Amino acid sequence: MMKTIFKLIFILINTITIYSQSNENVYIYEKDGKYGYVNNNFEVVIKPIYDEGLGGFEKKFRGKYSIFELNGKYGVFDISENYIIPPIYDFLSYTNSKNIFKFSSISTGKSGLINIDNKEVLKPIYNTFDDEIIITNNGNSFIIIKELIEYNLLNNVGETKIKSNFISGNFDSNIHVFEKNEKYGYVDHNGKEVIKPIYEYASNFNKEKAIVRINEKYGIINRFGELMIKPEYDKISYRSVFKSKNSSSQVKSSSEIYYIKKNNKVGVLDESLEIIVEPIYDEIGCFNEGFAYVSIDKKFGFINEKGILIIPLIYDNAIYFSEGLASVLKEKKWICINSENEIIINSKFIDYIHPFSEGLAVYKQRRYRDNGKYSDRYGYINMKGDIVILATFKKAKNFNNGVGVILQNNDTYYLIDKDQNLERLMRNNPEIEFQN
Repeated sequence: MMKTIFKLIFILINTITIYSQSNENVYIYEKDGKYGYVNNNFEVVIKPIYDEGLGGFEKKFRGKYSIFELNGKYGVFDISENYIIPPIYDFLSYTNSKNIFKFSSISTGKSGLINIDNKEVLKPIYNTFDDEIIITNNGNSFIIIKELIEYNLLNNVGETKIKSNFISGNFDSNIHVFEKNEKYGYVDHNGKEVIKPIYEYASNFNKEKAIVRINEKYGIINRFGELMIKPEYDKISYRSVFKSKNSSSQVKSSSEIYYIKKNNKVGVLDESLEIIVEPIYDEIGCFNEGFAYVSIDKKFGFINEKGILIIPLIYDNAIYFSEGLASVLKEKKWICINSENEIIINSKFIDYIHPFSEGLAVYKQRRYRDNGKYSDRYGYINMKGDIVILATFKKAKNFNNGVGVILQNNDTYYLIDKDQNLERLMRNNPEIEFQN
């Protein structure tokens, strides 16, 4: 059981392909039981004539395309409502490739893959509900996962190249993690072993590097299996760096970095695997705008991209910098500071301040009842700390391209602009995520 859980976690961590999939300027809305898309100017871009399968499970446009349901059948259209894949399938769903979709047949219980040219790239040979699929090798190889028990690496004509207790990859992988005798190594897309299975853990490769574990310690190897960082750390994790204000800083906006853990302390390696922060902190947040929060003994401050502590460890909590400000907790209240540790917003009645976006930040107010119970309500403040939209909503998301998304008391989602105009979207959309 534990081994199965480990494999599931491994898949979730290692099969994510990073690219912008969501068209963030369009939103699904509902009218008279039918669904369409509205843009951030509250203009209808796709009329509400479609069934509730619009947007697939994720309820969104992904990149240039959206799944739709019409008269009980599924297809794919673009933002101009051109039918890229006609509505002839019992079911369609997104995959880890923005140009390939999974189609399923209710009658046969089988699924295959189809691309935006309306061509089958994998025939319907695997079970719709029991099997999962990962697209790898830029769409030329496929990993079929049968109930997390049997893994098969297939080529683009459906031929099995290797079977294993475990195989992993992501969209641009041309070598794949595999398991043999409870150890992990790597095979190429033809199933040929290229790095022997000697590791207790092995990640997918990212930019010619992979994280591995030997004797309970983590290191980093290259594509030849050569150690670039010897296994001496208790944990290594990979992260992309958020945008940086200063293009000349050590960590550029397109950089990737590695968080290392040793003796229960955290540090950072840069993209070239040089130590920029020694493992001395209990926690290090994500770098954004050139800074990351750090903590020791539950006190928080900030370091810059050279690892220098530029704001002392004097706060009780902290969130990353955004638009020049960071929210920090001091004396049980959230305030906002700049990179010089100057207090810019000091609102004593605000219980939480989210990162800023487009000059506004979501804030939270907690309201207590006579019986001691409470409810949280959300609104928006500007960069002076002035309340511009009162905290009356059950949930609220940051502004993006001129609009935010809020959840009203009737469990209906709305777009909201800075003039507080509202556009009704739909009820009960679990794919809209809010921060607390």
